[in-house]
Amino acid sequence: MWLIFVAYLVVRALGGRTEMTRKICAVLGILGVADIPLVRVAVARWRGNHPRVLREGGIDPEMMHTLVAMMAALGLVFAVLLIVRVRIGLVEEDVETWHRSLHARRVAIDDRRRAAASPTP
Repeated sequence: MWLIFVAYLVVRALGGRTEMTRKICAVLGILGVADIPLVRVAVARWRGNHPRVLREGGIDPEMMHTLVAMMAALGLVFAVLLIVRVRIGLVEEDVETWHRSLHARRVAIDDRRRAAASPTP
């Protein structure tokens, strides 16, 4: 399951903004979510080097502190990454606006040069 989600992140990061990348990421996301019950059953069936799964469901009380700390840390990382991504989006919009403005000025200057260079009747 971990490898499926790593593949999702790699494709998302390196695939660009194409329709094919979106479709591949959608398929990987669905496979990753569908894999969750399989992992749960495998952990319950083949007790190996994994934390104990309680029969009545839930998590072993000894693991609760670790889970809460991990969720808080991931929440903080998510918030920071979200803020960074929003800032990047705003900068991209500013650059695009600046680029359009520069292109419009360039076209206006070219039009003036053509008008000045053309003979007047």
